[in-house]
Amino acid sequence: MAIKREYLVTAVAATQRTKANIQIVLGVMVTFFFGFGFVGGIVGYRELREGVPLYFLMMIPGLLLLWRGIVNGSLASAARRFETIFSMDTDGFVTIDELTRITGRPADKILKDLEAVFRKGYFRNCTLQTGRDPKVILSNAEASDRSGAGFITVTCVNCGGKTRIRSGSTGVCDYCGGPIRAE
Repeated sequence: MAIKREYLVTAVAATQRTKANIQIVLGVMVTFFFGFGFVGGIVGYRELREGVPLYFLMMIPGLLLLWRGIVNGSLASAARRFETIFSMDTDGFVTIDELTRITGRPADKILKDLEAVFRKGYFRNCTLQTGRDPKVILSNAEASDRSGAGFITVTCVNCGGKTRIRSGSTGVCDYCGGPIRAE
């Protein structure tokens, strides 16, 4: 029986995409509304001239909202791209070098995106290991004879939950966060 490899939490991805779309729409509306007053006051509409500083100040929140929407939308798209890459992996580790080679993006930008999507809870069944050799560890990856990657299911002594991790390694329980060891 093959292990179903799902890493993206689709509910989080859908919520973040919806949030991004709302931020973008509201940001455009607010920026356009106050931008119209700002430009109108500058080009000579007497009724709008007194409010130019206020219109300018009110455009800033609209622009910030628009910017946050774009950032959140790009993170949701990055999470979907990472999901595709993670699903094709056979050895249980996705290194930053692999991601750089596949995506053509610099390692520092990939790591920054990975940290953001893991912090926002986009992924399950995998963890981001940072430090000297950053990589994504896929805890439910399939065992591969040629790579020597053996994965086993470990029962947590704290809660009884079952987590799939690499044989001979340590990790955290997917359910309670307690330490687990695969021997």
